[in-house]
Amino acid sequence: MSAEELLQGEVLSAAAAGKSVSWLEKINSIVDVVLKAIVVAMGIALIVCSILKTLEPASGFQLTGLGLACAGILFLRQEK
Repeated sequence: MSAEELLQGEVLSAAAAGKSVSWLEKINSIVDVVLKAIVVAMGIALIVCSILKTLEPASGFQLTGLGLACAGILFLRQEK
């Protein structure tokens, strides 16, 4: 299932509930998906590179920093 189909499902379920979905809400949901994907990708890249012993410590810290920065942005974007 593609990301487009997932986002369409979210938009359709919101429309079925009788609420209008603005373009800003669509963009926000896409940004959330992208940030989550970056966090997961950085984690997987760290694990794989560590197992293959191809990761220098400086690169590991950069990957960790990027993943944590995206996770922090996601937590700040939560509407609670």
